[in-house]
Amino acid sequence: MTQHVRTSYRRHRRATGLLVLGVVALVAGVAIPFASGAPDKKYTFTGNAAGCAGSTGIVFDVSVKNTTRTQNLGSVDLYAPSNIAVTNADWAPDNTGGGSTKVIRPLRTINTGISSDPNDPSGSPRTLIPVRSLQLGHNQTLKIRVTASVTGTGTRSWYSLAKQANDFNPGDLDLSNAFTMEPPAPTFQVTTCELRFAAQPPNPWQKGTTATVAAAVYAGSTLVPSSGLNPSLTAVGAGATSDFTGIGASSGTYNSSTSTWTWLAAPRTSAPSGLFNLVLSGTGYTPIKSDSNAALGNQEAPFRVTDTACVPTQTEACEATSNLSGPQAGVTLTGYPSPISIDFLAGDSTVPRCGEFGTWNRAYIEDSSGRRYFPGVELDFVWGQGMLQIVYRVRNSEWVQTNVSRGNSDIEFCAGARHGVETASNDYAPPNGDGVPFAGKYGDAEWYQEDELFWGVLGRVSNPNKVKDDPAVCASGTQDLPTGSGNANETWRTWTICIPSDWDWKNYG
Repeated sequence: MTQHVRTSYRRHRRATGLLVLGVVALVAGVAIPFASGAPDKKYTFTGNAAGCAGSTGIVFDVSVKNTTRTQNLGSVDLYAPSNIAVTNADWAPDNTGGGSTKVIRPLRTINTGISSDPNDPSGSPRTLIPVRSLQLGHNQTLKIRVTASVTGTGTRSWYSLAKQANDFNPGDLDLSNAFTMEPPAPTFQVTTCELRFAAQPPNPWQKGTTATVAAAVYAGSTLVPSSGLNPSLTAVGAGATSDFTGIGASSGTYNSSTSTWTWLAAPRTSAPSGLFNLVLSGTGYTPIKSDSNAALGNQEAPFRVTDTACVPTQTEACEATSNLSGPQAGVTLTGYPSPISIDFLAGDSTVPRCGEFGTWNRAYIEDSSGRRYFPGVELDFVWGQGMLQIVYRVRNSEWVQTNVSRGNSDIEFCAGARHGVETASNDYAPPNGDGVPFAGKYGDAEWYQEDELFWGVLGRVSNPNKVKDDPAVCASGTQDLPTGSGNANETWRTWTICIPSDWDWKNYG
């Protein structure tokens, strides 16, 4: 070979070689974005949820979002945590992601652990949710509604595989054409849950007044779905469940959007006055009593069912009139800063207290039915600063029925009271306690062990300004009210009882 020929051959070979290398580099540069697991092919998988041990019919959502800028996400396999069994999977009502051809194929059960799952490689069995033909574009989210039953304990993770292709050929665990999930994976937490009141009964609760009582299942402080629970709500205390409308076994209504059970309940007008608890029960849960002091967390404080409930939001005076047989009486309350219940006590001759301890000139009338007494009044309230004024009313026609000369006479009120629970004066009577009685018309009030109140006849002062530490009758007069036939005015005789702050109370007239 001549030198000229050798030189030409080398130049040609060198040029050809450079040309070939350039083509290889170009082809390699084009192929890199399509390599398996490339950094740009990513997605997120979210949907942490919680459920109660042993519960069924739990409903929650999981979401897959395509964060890849250049490729659609075509298919995904979602492996449920090993502590739940998925019974149904469908598109969530607010799902917007995925094309018109998307489909969830039949659920499958995987009876062995998934070795490629770094969070739970040995957990089984697991439910597989196969989702195909998604056409999920950049930043689009697919939301799936899952229904499941709890089968295990603890906190377990979901596992997922996503691909660009619309199907998973040649196999579920084949990683060709795969997307990379941006951690963390969603979890499902199984906890020991409690059935609790989400809305307590009102306190006081006026007879015939409807209120909403609610319950929910809580995992810690979180409400969890409980659609299949069907809890019952019953009553104990001064009466029974039959004294209420709207409660009883299987009478609640479930709201899936708030995960709560509600009852529209009311004490019947025939219900006895007094302290009640509602008892909430559900299969698999410890029964729990209503708690009128729920903020204190004692779970046992009863509420009071009452003839009339006065609430501080009222701008006008709170009034109530006895519907008991016998002479009529009523009360008007003004200036109360906290809820107060008003109950009328039967005016009969069996009322104890003041007559047992000494003098009590109790008011009564006599007619064809014999001697009849005016009803008493019981209040239940938490008092603060200032003074509560109770105007006690008696129809003048009944007051003077036996003897018209009694028209200007004062009534004697037998009252039972003790200091409020937040003071040092609230205790049993000496010598066993440090309770402080009030000073009455005939001396200090006497302790009565049955109801743990001091009882005595109220003293009389000329006006409210003279009431300092002890309750007393502080005014009297008359009032015309449209209580007669056809709303005609009738004259009522009135007495005002002034109760300083820090007293719990009931009285008989």
